[in-house]
Amino acid sequence: MTRRWRAGSLTHRDREEGSATAELALALPTLVLVLALGIWLQSAVALHARCLDAARTGARAVARGDPDPQVLAGLAAGLPSGAGVAIRHSGGQVTVTVRLRVAAPAGLATLVTAPVITASASGPQEADTASPAP
Repeated sequence: MTRRWRAGSLTHRDREEGSATAELALALPTLVLVLALGIWLQSAVALHARCLDAARTGARAVARGDPDPQVLAGLAAGLPSGAGVAIRHSGGQVTVTVRLRVAAPAGLATLVTAPVITASASGPQEADTASPAP
């Protein structure tokens, strides 16, 4: 059976044919982008937790009297590459700060800037054997 097309003879169903495919074609890339952004942000939150744990561990170690170079080496082994660790002694307090720039995935790098994660922990100096940082 062949259809003859005349101007104004299209039914509502004929005009809507294929619209679901077009809508899906437009929505799918957006959905993938939002999903990738959500996964990346979740990994950044997990990295922040790792940096915070490392800062707390470092502050406890320095406060109990472990030498700064030994603490720095121990923390560097457990952190992702590119993380920076700083130890500061002041007035009987020790503060350990961990900084890490989280790289955006290749497809998202043009849309978002890479955040810098900073985590720090401090505590009282418990032993006088720690060497102050230069």
